Order: sequence, then C-alpha cells, then structure tokens
Amino acid sequence: VRATRVQHPTRSRDACKKSERPTKRAAKRIAATMTGLRQKMEQVESKFEECYTMMENTEGTVKELWGAAEETKALATSLIREAVEKMQAEFKERDEEMDHKFSLQVAENKRLQGHMAEIRKENKHLYAQVVELQKRCKLLE
Repeated sequence: VRATRVQHPTRSRDACKKSERPTKRAAKRIAATMTGLRQKMEQVESKFEECYTMMENTEGTVKELWGAAEETKALATSLIREAVEKMQAEFKERDEEMDHKFSLQVAENKRLQGHMAEIRKENKHLYAQVVELQKRCKLLE
C-alpha cells in the first residue's frame, strides 16, 4: 500500500506563493508597526537624553558637595586648631598667674613668720619684765 499524500485544503502551492507576498492590509500593519516602533524608539531616546541630563546634573551636584565637604573639613580643622591654641594660651596664662600668686603667697608667709618670731621674742621679753615686776612687788610688800 502506497501512502498517498493528503493535501491540506487551505494549503496549496498557490496559496503558499500568495502568502509570501504581503497584502496591502499586511503592508499597512507593518507600516503602522514600524511607525509605532519608531515612536517607541524616539521615546526611548528621549528618556535616555533625560536620564543623561539628570546624570550630568547629579554629577555636578555631587562634585559641588565633595567640594563643600572639603571646605567644611578645612574650616572645622581650622576652628579646632584655633580653639586648641586659644585654650593652651589660656592654660599657660593661668599657670603663670598661679605661679606668680604662689610665689607672692610664699613671700607673704615668710614675712608673717618673721613678724611672728619678732612678736614671740617681744612677748618673751615682756613676760620676763612682768615676772621681774611681780618679784619687786613682793619684795616691796
């Protein structure tokens, strides 16, 4: 038994040849699709340009921020250095003032101790005189 070839009723050789050529309606659809693709491509390019512009603006802003950060860092370093120098100068001044006051106090203490020694001697001498006077009073009685 030989296998016979069954032809598809809608597919004949002529039909295949016809389907290879686009019809006007298919051509319009292809043209519409191409127009749609062009529009989509233009939209994509437009969006790309927007993104690129935003990226450039952002890049500029980032550079400005880095510059401002460096300026801020330099300013902060300068202010801290200035504050430290000021505090060190104040501490040195206070230290010198305390040394001066301490030396004045030491001198005052020595002066007072000398004065007290003189008063003790005088007191001793006066006590001796009082004792002598008491002895005289007893003798006179």
